[in-house]
Amino acid sequence: GVYVPHPTEAPVGSHDECMALLDFGSKIRATSQTNMNSTSSRSHALFILRITFPIKDESRTRIRNSTLNLIDLAGSERVKKSGAAGQRMREGQNINSSLSVLGQVISKLAQGKFKHVPFRQSKLTYLLTDALNGNSKTHMVAAISPALSEMEETLGTLRFASSVKKVRTHAVSNEQEIGESDLLLQTMRSEAEELKAAALKAKEESPQQARRYMKSAEAVEHAVLSIQTRIDKTMWSQAQLAQQEASRLRNEALAGLSLPFNIGGMLGGQSEHAVTANSPYLLNISDDISLAGRLLYFLPEGPPISIGSEENNRIRLMGLGIPDHLCDISVVAGGKG
Repeated sequence: GVYVPHPTEAPVGSHDECMALLDFGSKIRATSQTNMNSTSSRSHALFILRITFPIKDESRTRIRNSTLNLIDLAGSERVKKSGAAGQRMREGQNINSSLSVLGQVISKLAQGKFKHVPFRQSKLTYLLTDALNGNSKTHMVAAISPALSEMEETLGTLRFASSVKKVRTHAVSNEQEIGESDLLLQTMRSEAEELKAAALKAKEESPQQARRYMKSAEAVEHAVLSIQTRIDKTMWSQAQLAQQEASRLRNEALAGLSLPFNIGGMLGGQSEHAVTANSPYLLNISDDISLAGRLLYFLPEGPPISIGSEENNRIRLMGLGIPDHLCDISVVAGGKG
């Protein structure tokens, strides 16, 4: 089956906590410069918000579930126009491949419910299964260019958006009794155990098949843990405590990239130390094409930015021959650093 490694899931209880995670994902999203776009996205971005709401009546307790999927698709690109090579070209090929499968899925859904829909042909469409199935409301915003040189890409995007309009969905309320949720969890645990047993049985005859079984079992166990955390108060409290440590690690990652902690430094550009698409930055150069452009340090306006190998530097560079304090860079509003 389809396996998506290392998905990040965090408990949230407020709008600010949601925005903090969305902002962090935006800041660390993989981008690169090509001939077509100075900040070209090199990956799709998915933000999935699962909401669980308990409803207590006099005689029973129900659980209402809802999911909000926010997807920012990386745009397709032609290698000839983008000028991408090496790793950048392979990234573009993977993006185009996943978008092609998404187009096939949309086409099948538009044709009717009796057609086989290839959701499992790519990780992207597998994750979007709930968003594109009948029990949902789906909206799409297409970004196009007015440039004459991009006419073919613009027409392709408009055709794709037109096919999305043909998909018919109807959202209904998703409610379950507590007993039904327990039965579902028990069924999923049994499925995970069966997959593990199948993996052990196939280990000697087909190691590759055994790995597939184990990955599927891990995915089922992860889903069980996710559902349990949302309906069990004790597990929810434990997850919130673990989230505090995860938040600290996220701040350390942002500090290592010289990015602001506060929300909006990248999304809206309204904060005191805002970083926007026009902000200057440092980018590493390497003879190895797989390593070039991998380190990106933004230079926000404000106090001087210290650079060196010591921990107290705003930008910390590790490597042979780098002194404790290499230099300071100041960025002046409306001027040059």
